[in-house]
Amino acid sequence: MAVPCFPSSGRINVGGYLLVHGVPLHKTEAALDPKAPVHTPLSAEVFRAQTKYTTDSLLIEDLMQGSSFIAEKIKTLAGRGVRIIVFDAISDEDIELIAGAVIASGVKFIAVDPGPFTAALARKLIPPPPVEQKSGSKILVAVGSVNAVAGKQVDYFLATEHTYNVSMETAEHGNTPGGAGYPG
Repeated sequence: MAVPCFPSSGRINVGGYLLVHGVPLHKTEAALDPKAPVHTPLSAEVFRAQTKYTTDSLLIEDLMQGSSFIAEKIKTLAGRGVRIIVFDAISDEDIELIAGAVIASGVKFIAVDPGPFTAALARKLIPPPPVEQKSGSKILVAVGSVNAVAGKQVDYFLATEHTYNVSMETAEHGNTPGGAGYPG
């Protein structure tokens, strides 16, 4: 399940178009990304260009129908062999709605997003343990982008979520997650 949105940092998906502060994705820094330059604002097209798997979208009009409708749509698409579903979202509330619907669908999934969707899933799937007890549940978050915007998003995620962090130096770029060393 792909929710390529971070509304509080100006990154939304509406009508299938990914906008960053109102600017179509292909007219932002992403167009100049050294590893994966983006040439279209259509988020599902970005995924299709990078995978062999069938990709489809759920748009704002689908979200307006509510959680049960979205969960059924997810099941229907998965039943047709769709492996990647790209969601519109223009607010944190949309992301919370999507997270609930994905869980309710019962379809196995991997979350693909810049952070808020994974955080919403974690809040719904892993109840906070009593203060005196540690949770045994874990979620792995991997960030592989060298884009400066990704570094800022990682910094925000680390500052707002309670996490245990492990950083790696990459031989090719010498960059570390969390913003340090990202080109800017």
